[in-house]
Amino acid sequence: MGNYNDYMMRTEASAEPLAGVCHARGSNKDIPPQWLMYVNVEDLDKSIENVKKFSGKTLGDKKSMSTYGIFCLIQDPAGAFMMLCGD
Repeated sequence: MGNYNDYMMRTEASAEPLAGVCHARGSNKDIPPQWLMYVNVEDLDKSIENVKKFSGKTLGDKKSMSTYGIFCLIQDPAGAFMMLCGD
């Protein structure tokens, strides 16, 4: 993993990421130590509004990951975490 490279598993055919592991430091220091599900949404801002409307919360601000879009870590009312992804 070198000096600080996150690890991603990709398909051979398209090189699209399927899974990955990141270090819990730097911009990732507040991400919980668990497998995170990433869900693509049509409208990230509206989805974030709905999370809050239904008693969930966001953890940190939206983050841009260059070619992979914009992400936001959320937590549902039961305590489960996931990432919402959009453009």
